Amino acid sequence: MAQGHGKRPDGKAIELPSEKLQRQQIEHKLDARTQEAQKALEKAQGGKEVDAEAAAQLQRGLGNSAVASMIKQGSDTDTATTAAEATLDEAREEEVDEEKDDKEAGEVEHVLPSFSTGGGGGGPGGSPWAVGKYFGGDGDDDGDIVPIGSPRWRPMPLPPDPDEEVELEEIAVEEVDEAIEASLDEADKRLGEARWTPATLSRGLRYAGRLVERSVIGDDGTPDAVWSRARAILRFLGRHAPDPEARALAMLTAEIGVGESESLVQAVARELAIIERVLSRHSNAWMAVADVAGDQRARARVEQAASTLAATSQLGAPSLLAEALGDVVEMAEVGEVPSPHPAALDALGRAAHVVPLPGLEGWTQPNAAEVEDHALNLVDRLLAGDDAEPAEALPGIDGLYDRMNTLLASIGVAQVEGAAAALAAWPWLADGVAERVVHELDAGLRSAAQRLVDVGQRIEAAAGEGDVATVEALAAAASGLAPLVARIRDDCLGTLAGLLAIDGDSAAGPLLPETAALFARGRSHAARNSVAGGRTLAHAAWASRIDGAGAALAVLEAVPGADAALARVAAVCATHGPRVAAQVPVPMDAVAGPYGMAWLALLRAAASPDTATARAIIERAAAPVREAGEGAVLNLLKAAWVEASLLGGTPPAVDAT
Repeated sequence: MAQGHGKRPDGKAIELPSEKLQRQQIEHKLDARTQEAQKALEKAQGGKEVDAEAAAQLQRGLGNSAVASMIKQGSDTDTATTAAEATLDEAREEEVDEEKDDKEAGEVEHVLPSFSTGGGGGGPGGSPWAVGKYFGGDGDDDGDIVPIGSPRWRPMPLPPDPDEEVELEEIAVEEVDEAIEASLDEADKRLGEARWTPATLSRGLRYAGRLVERSVIGDDGTPDAVWSRARAILRFLGRHAPDPEARALAMLTAEIGVGESESLVQAVARELAIIERVLSRHSNAWMAVADVAGDQRARARVEQAASTLAATSQLGAPSLLAEALGDVVEMAEVGEVPSPHPAALDALGRAAHVVPLPGLEGWTQPNAAEVEDHALNLVDRLLAGDDAEPAEALPGIDGLYDRMNTLLASIGVAQVEGAAAALAAWPWLADGVAERVVHELDAGLRSAAQRLVDVGQRIEAAAGEGDVATVEALAAAASGLAPLVARIRDDCLGTLAGLLAIDGDSAAGPLLPETAALFARGRSHAARNSVAGGRTLAHAAWASRIDGAGAALAVLEAVPGADAALARVAAVCATHGPRVAAQVPVPMDAVAGPYGMAWLALLRAAASPDTATARAIIERAAAPVREAGEGAVLNLLKAAWVEASLLGGTPPAVDAT
């Protein structure tokens, strides 16, 4: 019986790490620390204008707390965030230490250089919150023009990408028994060696032991990182691949789920074989975009960097990117950027877990009844004594302050999103390019933050004096900053997407538009009827999405072609298991490369009558893979060989002659 698409064996939905983080960010609200800081600001003003120094000290608490909340809500890591949750008293003490640097940089009235989510960057030395640095740095070297060549993946500097550098011992030391270690050594001798080369399909396959005797879904209900990354790429290609047949194959394979009897090595081999087939029809630029779309680590690594830097308040995108990379690179001019392709924009959005930024509604003068009620409430509070909470200067002004603080916090989120997008695209860009893009993002966001804080202070002063007309005008001006922040963030993503250099600027249309429209409106029955009788891969893909792999198989029986043959194997594997799937005939032209060869070999090995036969099938498949120099594929075969050996006991020794 199959484990249906998006299902764990217990029937619950599978939630990929990227989907989990996206959900957490959408549900995220400002934490209690932010609310306490806001109350402190209102209480301190007492209906009067706050001087710039006091507002700066209080605003720092707001900014740090907002970013700390974002880190806690959005990250899957358990890194400490205590430093980011500094109290307002600690903020005052830190401000004293920075007072000298601020005065040397010059004082600007109504400017809050301590706004934490916009800081960082701007050159070495001195306080990161000095006014000069707050407005864009102290003259960075522009560097040389960097030509944009053909896409070529480059390895990350230290700290290493977890998908590339995972050691067997770092996965589960207690589970690595002598039998596995002996079998791995034996597999190395029997199957030989091939150099592992980092690339889109090889990520996470540097060590054969990484896949041995592991399941797709772990005991905690989360999917394996390598399988999850491959599945994310399939879903992306199912939406954006330019070739309709390839897009249908990717969509179908992403929908049919994973069979309960499939091991991790078999499931990973299947996903990568289909991705290889789909990408074989497209330009090299699509390799880069697919790699970015499958990135499951960029956002988490940037948030971990934010936790590390929170104590220094250097939370600007350049500092976050440098911390995540473990290296500081001289910026280079980007040069002319092609128009961004919709697929590249979507890939970056997925890697950075980009969410819509909040809008900012203005404030208008309340009606007479609200003014009268407000006056009565003010009298009641005054009669209650000196310890009563201070009344807001104008009815509804607190709501405006709430919205402005939410927008203020979203600027910090935009810094993280931009840094995460740059980190995901970094392996495919020339040196210094990603660094330059986030530098421009940081400068724009810090400027917008300063303008928002400036307007906020002026609103507070006008509200304290009861100047309704001025408050309305300033609130209208503040509302225009929300689309400005969104445009700055989107410009950053657009530049990175353009640098990924996909030709053309059109998006792929939906497969079976009528069925897609019906399904989007929740009319599953009508969508099912529109698929009935279809004889294409697209019909099979929608049948799988609506009714599962069994329905897809019913359509695939009548679909000709090599792609349909691969899809039938995948569907049978999910519904009936690898042994049955191995009996499905596959023409040689369906195999796009070594990953396809490895997958079919693993299916035949799984259906073999005994362990010796299974090992022999895998060893024969290893020869052409080794000649092609595909170390990642060879590691897939080694992992399967080890699993077969463990089922059959200790493997015999290799004859040295």
